[in-house]
Amino acid sequence: MLKVDEVNVSYGGLQALWDVSVEVIEHEFVTIIGSNGAGKTTLLKAISGIIKPSSGSIDFRGERLDGLAPHKICEMGIIHIPEGRKIFPLMKVSENLEMGAYLPEARKHARDSIERVYDLFPVLKERQNQLAGTLSGGEQQMLALGRGLMSQPKLLMLDEPSLGLSPKLAAEMLGTLKLLNKQGITLLLVSQEVLQSLRLAQRAYVLENGRVALEGSGEKLLQDEAIRKSYLGL
Repeated sequence: MLKVDEVNVSYGGLQALWDVSVEVIEHEFVTIIGSNGAGKTTLLKAISGIIKPSSGSIDFRGERLDGLAPHKICEMGIIHIPEGRKIFPLMKVSENLEMGAYLPEARKHARDSIERVYDLFPVLKERQNQLAGTLSGGEQQMLALGRGLMSQPKLLMLDEPSLGLSPKLAAEMLGTLKLLNKQGITLLLVSQEVLQSLRLAQRAYVLENGRVALEGSGEKLLQDEAIRKSYLGL
């Protein structure tokens, strides 16, 4: 479904990604782990068109993405939920969700989509007329995910969806992602919850200093000595 091939990205003369190659197969759950500054967020931004690679290529279902505007990439079905949620705090919960269905195809299914989100997160239905900025951190993350689902994603990319959440809420959020994957949504996840992410994902990549250092099944990487020492403290 997605093929990132030897992508390089630079910011103001400083290189952030070096020949990064990543693949995501349709219906897969793939996670990317790495320390802060490893290039994880940069990779997602390159895929979604927010930043442009200096070289390399990005293909989605056989079509080149690199060079396209972000809204064109959204129209192809790649939805990026950024770190920090980025909700509209002075708009109601329901209005935030409606903003997720701004694409013409998504708008056709908006009524069904919003019911799906409310089934997934009943608390959002209870608070649909509440200003989004008054929600708790966990509820705001539910809203950010719900807004992404309103866009009818073919590939859903999430950047640190459990950041700032309690361990219990973080586990619940990752469990929700696994459920969505079982329902057929392809996921590309960046997460600091290394142990749980590797347990849930079919495959994983490790980014270090802007390069892919390791890749393999989540189960295989959980057994890797370097992963266990560097990221799990074992």
